[in-house]
Amino acid sequence: MGAKLYNETNAYNAAKTAQALDAQISRYLTPSEMTNLVLCAFTHVALECKSAAQLSVRLNKALDDEGTSGLISDENRKKARIREQIVSEYGNYIEHHPSVGEIHDVSELPYPKEEILDAISLEIVREKNEQRVEAMKACAIWLADFQENIGPKPLTMLGISTSEMIAEVTSNDGDLKNLAAKIAGNPDREKYESLRKVADEELVNIQSKLMAAEELRRQMPEVKKCQILG
Repeated sequence: MGAKLYNETNAYNAAKTAQALDAQISRYLTPSEMTNLVLCAFTHVALECKSAAQLSVRLNKALDDEGTSGLISDENRKKARIREQIVSEYGNYIEHHPSVGEIHDVSELPYPKEEILDAISLEIVREKNEQRVEAMKACAIWLADFQENIGPKPLTMLGISTSEMIAEVTSNDGDLKNLAAKIAGNPDREKYESLRKVADEELVNIQSKLMAAEELRRQMPEVKKCQILG
């Protein structure tokens, strides 16, 4: 019966055979006493399941997992780990350096901008959790606010950062006229407006790439995702 169970290709028949096998074996041995690891594993599963249908589901999942794992190459697993690291480090950066209306130098990013966008796009394709997909999309959109040749001080529309503005307004000796003068005398206004146009155009391209990733996520079979993306 053990050989029949091992070679059975129909999951439901395998479930019934496993239950029959469990009924025979459990009269004489407990799973902890079995020396055959395969029979021990099958018996554990059979004892946990309340019906042949439930056992069938468990066996089908195990077969699917085994079949999928064999399709993933070591190289693709490595690439998947690298993408996960890129997305994680970039997400951590955005969490601690939110860019509200500011344009930052691209060198501040933990990885090249295109590399981050590619990693996010591919992770969206294989991600099963909808909330994580939305979080990755939100982070990807921030990439447009990172441009070349900005320098260490970010550009803002008003010439003053949001945190500086809040500090000025809430300060006991805050001078609104002084704040207005800083805004009016912003020397980087033209540069900001020019780069904002560049960032907005780039944002359209980023959104298009994210939409393509979501469509691929919906259309590509799960087995194929695992095979290609790890």
